Amino acid sequence: PSTARSWSVASSPSGQYLAAVAFSEQIRVSNDFGITWTALATGGSTNWYDIHISSDGQVIQAARSSGGISVSTNAGASFTTY
Repeated sequence: PSTARSWSVASSPSGQYLAAVAFSEQIRVSNDFGITWTALATGGSTNWYDIHISSDGQVIQAARSSGGISVSTNAGASFTTY
């Protein structure tokens, strides 16, 4: 991730899987210890507040600053918003 935004970053216990969010940004993920990052169009750009990623990188939970949470159980291929 880049620039002058405040990023929230989550890591799997091994550090292999990472997820990051920032205010008005897309969810970004890495599966190679942070060497490369991919912006997930499926999560959308919103006012993200916090993020969590599971030990195998499959479950991603992202919280919105306005309330609500988006959850993916397939490494970010799709999200369900609650």
